[in-house]
Amino acid sequence: MTIDLRRAIGDRAHLIPVLLVIHFLVFTVLAALVVLDSQALTDWDQKISTAAFGFSSDHRAFELALEGLALVFNNYFVAGYLAVFAGLAWWKRERVLTVWIVVSALIVLLGNIGIKAIFQRPRPVWDAPLHEIGGWSFPSGHSAGIGLFAAILVLLTIVTTGRGLKRRLLIVAWMLIALLVATSRVFLGVHFTSDVLAGLAFGGFV
Repeated sequence: MTIDLRRAIGDRAHLIPVLLVIHFLVFTVLAALVVLDSQALTDWDQKISTAAFGFSSDHRAFELALEGLALVFNNYFVAGYLAVFAGLAWWKRERVLTVWIVVSALIVLLGNIGIKAIFQRPRPVWDAPLHEIGGWSFPSGHSAGIGLFAAILVLLTIVTTGRGLKRRLLIVAWMLIALLVATSRVFLGVHFTSDVLAGLAFGGFV
């Protein structure tokens, strides 16, 4: 595998600040609504969560698949995957890329814990929960981790592949995985939709 950072300098560099602004606004708006205890947000979250939880409760195989997904992409495993990528970048003598991966991972995986402590939003409550988990709900740790993971995979794909169908397919795959992992948290009933959207926005922004 050849890493060439020049591949990351494309003809659509203007998209970078646009994406940063979008991620920032999504997180900021959702955070503000959570702080203000918006009834509209609460109703929207509860409506989606109830429907998703009901579907998972009625489909045991689907629930088990979500449990497996939660395990494979929990933040401990994501940290391990990123450590491998950082080690590979270091071995390739890409020091800047290595530092970027390590620092980004520390900011997201540790910073998310601090953000949860600030907002202290309770998790969804169910009479018979599918998945027992403690801690606060906003933002979703799984979603923040997978948002960061997908963003790093996209960049690594760009700097290790040339333009073409292969690159596009890989980028789409990483984005779909991120959406799948984030959505699974709602179907398992451990997060609200706003939690996972904020997590993806936080991880992607960093």
